[in-house]
Amino acid sequence: MSQFITKITEPKLLIGEGIEEKRLFSALIKKMGITDIQITHYGGKNNLGNFLETLILIPGFDTLTSLGITRDADNSKERAEQSICTALTNNNLPLPNNQKTATQPLTKLSISTFIVPDNKNEGMLEDLCLLSVNDDPGMSCLEEYFKCIQTNTGKQPKNLAKAKIHASLGPTSLATAMLSTPSARDWLASQDEPDKRLAEAAETGYWNWDSQAFDPLKQFILSL
Repeated sequence: MSQFITKITEPKLLIGEGIEEKRLFSALIKKMGITDIQITHYGGKNNLGNFLETLILIPGFDTLTSLGITRDADNSKERAEQSICTALTNNNLPLPNNQKTATQPLTKLSISTFIVPDNKNEGMLEDLCLLSVNDDPGMSCLEEYFKCIQTNTGKQPKNLAKAKIHASLGPTSLATAMLSTPSARDWLASQDEPDKRLAEAAETGYWNWDSQAFDPLKQFILSL
């Protein structure tokens, strides 16, 4: 059985890559006032196939009417979508609604996908969170911080979103900053409690749920 969920308790199930996604999605649907969606995670993008293999054995699976699968786009939305479709096909589950063919038999279970950050562009959960606070006055300071590092060291962070997140979580060494990129954690460092993780920040209300950046994800959740 899956180590992430032991029983289906709601008609709709939303799954994310990891615990950060689970906690952030939980905070968001609470904000939206939604009560009929169960949320869990599948332990990383490389574990989706294994998760689905055990999901169909979990008590209550036959009562499930909607399954929403999310994944970071990383460098390619198309590759992320294809990896989800492959995992579904390998477990004899229907393709997502936007991938169905005319020959695919009708099933009670509706499956849909959302590729983070906005179902269109490259990126990840950190990018989505940063976009939600893009108008925060502290963001310009964060950008200047990483420009200064690049100008004075010649180093370019590998992942700007994650670097900003790390810098915002608290004291960050120059070496660490140079190995990453400006991220949401960098922004968190400027908040009252700078040691919070991404999901903890969501639960505390640091991310702006009313930002248009969250609209595509909200619409996806409402469509489940």
